[in-house]
Amino acid sequence: MGILRWIFTVDVANELRKAAVVHDMAIAISEPVYKAAAVVPSCDKNITVRGRDMLIGVCLSASMTALIPPVLVASRSPIPKILRKLRA
Repeated sequence: MGILRWIFTVDVANELRKAAVVHDMAIAISEPVYKAAAVVPSCDKNITVRGRDMLIGVCLSASMTALIPPVLVASRSPIPKILRKLRA
């Protein structure tokens, strides 16, 4: 990854953090990230933040559990157990 691309990524991550704080939400995940992971999150709020040369959709959620796909929860993967511990 080139240095400019890395800087752009850090800038977007900072915008996501700021958006979560402004909207009093714990989690902010960008649309490109959850689409790349083939996840359709249940968002409390959808907003758009400005990237360097484009607008980026953002899913805001008060809880990480809203972003867990049901297929993963129903699987035998250890990940849901870990996530349930985080919920507690």
